[in-house]
Amino acid sequence: MPELPEVQTVADSLKHSLVNATIHDVMFLWPKISGNLPSEEMTRCLVGKRILDVGRRAKYILIRLDQGTLIVHLRMEGRFYIKESTEAIHKHSHVLLHLDDERRVEYNDTRKFGRFYYYDEGQTLTVLDGLGKEPFDDTLTASELHKSTRNKKTSLKVWLLDQTHIAGIGNIYADEICYASNCSPKQPVGRIPLKQWENILENTRSILNQAILSGGTTIRTYTSSLGITGRFQIELNAYGRKGEACRQCGTLMKRIVVGQRGTIYCPVCQKVR
Repeated sequence: MPELPEVQTVADSLKHSLVNATIHDVMFLWPKISGNLPSEEMTRCLVGKRILDVGRRAKYILIRLDQGTLIVHLRMEGRFYIKESTEAIHKHSHVLLHLDDERRVEYNDTRKFGRFYYYDEGQTLTVLDGLGKEPFDDTLTASELHKSTRNKKTSLKVWLLDQTHIAGIGNIYADEICYASNCSPKQPVGRIPLKQWENILENTRSILNQAILSGGTTIRTYTSSLGITGRFQIELNAYGRKGEACRQCGTLMKRIVVGQRGTIYCPVCQKVR
């Protein structure tokens, strides 16, 4: 599943390509992708709207219109193609946004897990309710994280994956953050001292920022589909490196399951404290 850096990459690409274009027509070839409205109603809401901006919140893409907001969650394999209107429609494209400049935006999703949400001007973006702060939010502090985790037995990796704490981190970057911080993914968060939270927060921001600058991480079938291929995979220190030597101590990296997620870590550098 694309995580914060990959979603940011797609949002930036869409912004570059689509701002000021007007949606001329919409076709839902798989109506269930319309998440909070019937597809026919969402079509009526979108037709004639001009795209003003494209941004991101957690793992969601926010397409700001001159009236209302279209929100897209890519889930496992969602991706976008921007084509000329004369080009063939891709086999697994399930939403078509026809623009006034003869281009067509295709939402492509082999598994059909992605969802579209439309909110009119002034409506609360309820699909975003409950999300934690963004990793780059200036008001997010190590002191806040330390205080909120006292006496909690939750493991660090499970805590990082919980979107109500810090929004946008998934399996790949949780492993990378734990490794960079020399913390076991099984470390109970209630026993992490303030100084270590400072390290975790610093590494979180550094790793995510590096990944954004590298265009995200291409894992399995995920690619940006907008002319950008993730390159951060060559910099991964933990994820996907089972059986390889730890880059800090040379010990073979191990795979365990934490919170029902496959997890790679170094048993020497990342001990439970």
